[in-house]
Amino acid sequence: MYLIPQMIKKERAFTKAFTMKDFFIVLSAAILSFLLASFLNVVVSFLHIPFYIFSLFFALWCTRRNKNNNPLSRNCKALILFLRRDRHTYYSMKTEDFPHE
Repeated sequence: MYLIPQMIKKERAFTKAFTMKDFFIVLSAAILSFLLASFLNVVVSFLHIPFYIFSLFFALWCTRRNKNNNPLSRNCKALILFLRRDRHTYYSMKTEDFPHE
């Protein structure tokens, strides 16, 4: 009798919620923020530390999974889909979805 594997695409993880992919995203965000702040002088010198802290928290927020709507999707993907949506498209809504006043 053969055992059938249940999870073929399991991601390598440091903890239950933090995977190798998340680690490389946070690392690349840290390197990018260091390059922007130090070499390209995009950030004013007295705001370097708050910029690093904001970049770290934003990278960690982007790697979190969206547990309410789509548990397999990350917040970064939801943000990209939100920014790329067509703003001129009309979506009709059913009147049954709303309570009558």
